[in-house]
Amino acid sequence: MGDIEGDIGVRLFQRSTRKISLIEQRALFLNSATALADELDVLCDEIRARRTEPEGHLKASSVLAFGQKMIAPSVPKFLVRYPAATVDL
Repeated sequence: MGDIEGDIGVRLFQRSTRKISLIEQRALFLNSATALADELDVLCDEIRARRTEPEGHLKASSVLAFGQKMIAPSVPKFLVRYPAATVDL
């Protein structure tokens, strides 16, 4: 908190050798900071909820042996996970 106090030029805590307490007049800072942190959490949750799944057509080409051994086995799992996508090998 020392850095924040320096940045805003206001002492937020009363410190002694035995305890530390919030200065009553500065409780507004703590309440506002808490509200901002809560708003940020809500915003992050909303952004995560709007995350979209891949969709569209994926066209891939490779050497036949590599495609059969490395790519083709993964396609069914991909299509189950992302049903809005199509694959053309």
